[in-house]
Amino acid sequence: MSREVEQREADEISVKVALGALTAFQGYVQQADAKVNTLLMVHTGGVVAAVAAMGGRSAIRWTPVVDGLLLAFAVAFCASGFHIVKAIRPRLDAPIPLNPFGITGIGLPHPYDRRAQCEQAWAMAELLGEIALVKNRHVQRAVPWTALMLCLGVVAAVAGG
Repeated sequence: MSREVEQREADEISVKVALGALTAFQGYVQQADAKVNTLLMVHTGGVVAAVAAMGGRSAIRWTPVVDGLLLAFAVAFCASGFHIVKAIRPRLDAPIPLNPFGITGIGLPHPYDRRAQCEQAWAMAELLGEIALVKNRHVQRAVPWTALMLCLGVVAAVAGG
């Protein structure tokens, strides 16, 4: 086998590995988005449940304790919501240079050089990895705030009843 054929086969394998990594990192982003969606449903459901529990009573006992619990609930709601929104917010800054594997590079000509394709696929995989990491960090920060919000909502509903 000639050196040129060996190099071409090695380049083809490198491109396949890079595309596999690109696919894996896209999966990581999708997994993070699923976590965000679940957290958003829990967050929204907690607010609806708290409002329904508190608003469904005609004679809520407004005490300093209930007021403090509702204030803490609002703080936890805002902190959790901040991180959920940060995780949802799309990242629109384009990789430099523009990449035909990314949404901002649609319409760019694809390079015929396998090494360039490999570099571009790895660059996009790295970008997707960064996006997944940021999303997961915000999910990690939102979970305790959401749990606290839910607990405070239940305690406020019980204390106000």
